[in-house]
Amino acid sequence: MRVLISIPNTGWISKHCVFSLLKLQQDKRYLTTIILPTHSPIDNNRNLIIIDFLKGGFDYLLIIDADNPPTKNPLDLIEYDKDVMIFPTPQWHLTKGALARGQYPIYWNCMDKVKGGWREHNKKEGLQEIDAGGTGCILIARRVLTKIKKPFERVWTEDGVVEKGSDFYFCEKAKEEGFKIFCHYDYPCMHFKEQELTEVIKAFGARDISATAQPNINTKEYWDKEWSKRKKRVYPYYKKIVSLTKDKKVLDFGCGRGDLMALLDNPYGIDISKKAIEIIQDQGMEGEVGSKPKGKWDAIVCTEVLEHLDNDKEMIEKFFKHTNTLIYAVPNNCLPPSVEPEHRRIYTKKYIKQITPNLKQIWEIGNYLLVLAHK
Repeated sequence: MRVLISIPNTGWISKHCVFSLLKLQQDKRYLTTIILPTHSPIDNNRNLIIIDFLKGGFDYLLIIDADNPPTKNPLDLIEYDKDVMIFPTPQWHLTKGALARGQYPIYWNCMDKVKGGWREHNKKEGLQEIDAGGTGCILIARRVLTKIKKPFERVWTEDGVVEKGSDFYFCEKAKEEGFKIFCHYDYPCMHFKEQELTEVIKAFGARDISATAQPNINTKEYWDKEWSKRKKRVYPYYKKIVSLTKDKKVLDFGCGRGDLMALLDNPYGIDISKKAIEIIQDQGMEGEVGSKPKGKWDAIVCTEVLEHLDNDKEMIEKFFKHTNTLIYAVPNNCLPPSVEPEHRRIYTKKYIKQITPNLKQIWEIGNYLLVLAHK
């Protein structure tokens, strides 16, 4: 089997790419040819590479950008015989909105199509089918490139602004032809970028958790004042919770003003705030002031609460003394104490797995993580 390996470049190649090439050259499993084309712009370079690939009768094309060296041997993945294989690459992305929420400023360039755009693929382990990915390091089977005309091109608006990048557009065209896109998280790439460091300081400073050394402001008095002025809110995960608790007797722990309770079939609320309980009772719902779960329940729901507590792990353990099913929601890797003083920590999937016994599933819904645990 013949493989064309190409590093498109403008005269500079990372030394790590050179190391990768030396290792690839020693791989005796396949007959490899290495080229280092310097045509520009990059889409033109890639398309010229593909013309050479097709004329040369190669079976697979491996393109590695000059700043995108793989950490393992990409040729290992030929044995999967996939149409398109993306090698996950970290990308820096910081917007004002993300900075304001203290979101993590780096993402992996393996994406799923969602309404209105793209979302980072959720399950980051092993081989995964995705909808699109960056093409800084990509392995493509010949059957794909014989079907797609002008593989790498951008889509422009009438005003001459890029509407769609050539990498995602290539993946879209491949899927339209019936091909599938995969990535493998055990084969990530390095990514060498010029980055202004004060932006890095701002991004990670916004995620500073040293504020947890400060006293917890989430007192009864604080929340009495907050619930006196806060308006109704409907979170994007409410619909999922309603479906999970249909016809169940549910304790809404930290019920607040009862926005979720009003949607549940058979709810009862507990909150540290007397004002919150007054609000739900005025709406005809039942509840009481308290700081601990009590009674026996088909399910306990706890939304937008754990991030306010100093003892989240202990509270989760208490929940399971009163139910076999726990559903809770927390912000997804954002809104640390430095951004939101009410919060005591950042929640990630890794952290949730550490603190949640009987964990069954974690959903990403909007900017939140919804967690189901059942014993």
